Amino acid sequence: MKVIQQRTFDLIRRKQTNLVLNLDVRDPNTEERFPLPPNMEKIEFIKRIIELTSSNFAMIKLNYQFLLGFSRSTIINIVNHVKKQDCIPWVDYKLGDIGSTNEQAMHALASMKFEGITVHQVIGYKQGLENILKLAETYKFDVISLLYMSHPGAKNYFQIELSDGKKLYQKFLEDAIEWGLKGFVVGATIPREILRGILTDLSKTNEKYLLLMPGFGAQKGRYEILDEFNAHPNIIPLPSSGREIIYSWVKEQDDFSKNCIKKVKEFKQAVEQYYKLK
Repeated sequence: MKVIQQRTFDLIRRKQTNLVLNLDVRDPNTEERFPLPPNMEKIEFIKRIIELTSSNFAMIKLNYQFLLGFSRSTIINIVNHVKKQDCIPWVDYKLGDIGSTNEQAMHALASMKFEGITVHQVIGYKQGLENILKLAETYKFDVISLLYMSHPGAKNYFQIELSDGKKLYQKFLEDAIEWGLKGFVVGATIPREILRGILTDLSKTNEKYLLLMPGFGAQKGRYEILDEFNAHPNIIPLPSSGREIIYSWVKEQDDFSKNCIKKVKEFKQAVEQYYKLK
C-alpha cells in the first residue's frame, strides 16, 4: 500500500522545496497576542499568507482546530486557494478513533478537498488505521503518522520501554513500515541519537519516506539536526514553520506582508544551511 502518493515527491522536486507552512491562524477574540492586521478579516489574512509564501513551500498544513469557526464552504474555499497556488493542502487533524468514525472523518475531509492528513497510530491497525489507509488509497491522501511529537511532554509516552525492550516510538515505526506508511511526524526537538536511529531503520527498506518536522522557532527545534538526512537520500525532511512567519510582524511592529516574506526567506536559509534537496 503506497500511502504517500508519488505526486508529493514529484511536486517537491518540481518546486525544489521541501518546506511546509503551518497555517494556524488564531482567533484574535480568544488569543489577543495573535491579532489580525489592521482592516483585514481572518479569511483575507489566511489567503494573503498563502499568496505571499506559497512559492517557497511544497505543502501547506492547516490545523483543523483553527478552522472550526468557518463554514464548510469557507474551508473548501481556503483549501482550493492552497491548491491554486501549487501547494498540497494537508489537514492537521490527528485522526485516531475507531474504524467507523475514521471513515466518516475521511469522507468529510476528502469532500473538503484536502489531500493529506496526520493520524495517531496508537489506535492500532484492525478497524483503526486499516480504515484510514484504505480510504487514503481511494482519495489519494497522504497519511503522516505521529512518530515522535515536538512538545516537551512527548517523552512521557513516546519513549516508554515495552516488554521486548523497544521504545514505543520504535514499535510505531516497525509496525508502520509493515503497514505501508511512508510519512511520519518527527519533531525538530527530538534527540539527535533517536533521529539517527529512525533514519537508519527507514533506510534499510530502500523505500522513499517523508518526515514532517515541526518544532522550529517557538519550540526551539535545532536546525543542525537536519544534517542527519544528508546520508539518507531516500528520506526527505519536511521542516515546518508557522507562528514565526505568520505573527512575527506583531512583535517587530512591522508591515505584515513585508515581514512575512522576510521570515520565509530566513526560515529557508536556516534549513539550507544544513540540508539541501539533491
